[in-house]
Amino acid sequence: MERNWYHPEDDTAPIITAREHVRSAHGGADAPLPETCVLFEIGMAMRHLKKRYKTRVLSERLSCFLENPSVLSLKGEGAVCFTRGGYGAPAAVDTVETLRALGGKACHPGWDVRRVCARHLGGGCPDPAQGA
Repeated sequence: MERNWYHPEDDTAPIITAREHVRSAHGGADAPLPETCVLFEIGMAMRHLKKRYKTRVLSERLSCFLENPSVLSLKGEGAVCFTRGGYGAPAAVDTVETLRALGGKACHPGWDVRRVCARHLGGGCPDPAQGA
């Protein structure tokens, strides 16, 4: 027997959305973020980014429902931000929806970071040896 978790004709609005959550007192109303964000799905990626590059914190605690990762950008490069996407699909989707509520339009997986940097940072990722 097939069971649907929703009724196809149900047009009831969601009880709460990421947009409403970030605007609420519970969410914290983060500042708007760049339109492009790279989501890392492994915890060490953010540590690696902070260790190898000069970064600045855009948000200490992103106002997601499930997890609250920090959001970073490279110093002098405000076109792209970086965050941890969450472990598992529900947390990753929660992070993407929160980023979109804060102005993000394009979210890329962390393995795509070189292409994203080439497109949005004018020619590629900064060389960490140069103290980017």
